[in-house]
Amino acid sequence: MEGDSVTERILETLIENTASAMASSFYLLAAVIESGYGASQKQIERKAEEIQNRSLNKTQRDSFHKKRASFYSLLYKLRREGFIDKKDGVWKITSSGRAKYKIIKNHLPKRQHKKETDTTFKIIVFDIPEKYRRKRYWLRAQLAQLGFKMLQRSVWVGKAKLPQEFMEDLRDLRIIQYIEILAVTKSGTLHSLD
Repeated sequence: MEGDSVTERILETLIENTASAMASSFYLLAAVIESGYGASQKQIERKAEEIQNRSLNKTQRDSFHKKRASFYSLLYKLRREGFIDKKDGVWKITSSGRAKYKIIKNHLPKRQHKKETDTTFKIIVFDIPEKYRRKRYWLRAQLAQLGFKMLQRSVWVGKAKLPQEFMEDLRDLRIIQYIEILAVTKSGTLHSLD
């Protein structure tokens, strides 16, 4: 999935035409690599300026050169697959690259998880960032399908097993770090949810 994340960032950057000289600009390339996922054009430009203004020590340069080699490798792989092309020193996204970007951007697991009851209550609390809104909607739909009840929009409870495939989907979507799953051994006020 990490490769898809970088691929998505490259294709998104090319769609927005923020890196017309990506391959020839050391600082812009470093900014794309160092910027967080979903960075805007302004954030990438600020990061490029920051990198240009700081001097890199040997360890940072070595790390950057490794990342740059990996980045170029991915660029040429995307070019071989027909998703991007380079003309007159400028990287451009192709129509199949736009289609690939849509697939990556819109990919959500489609599998239906088997609903099974459990003996313990589980409380699922999540705080998924707004940029992952679609994944948050997907999670709510999956929890409802598994038999959980909503206490608040980001707090769900239920006596249902969480299938291994569901946990894998959370990992694959890279949202598991925003989710807490608690098992309740004493019911307190939750007994009314039985």
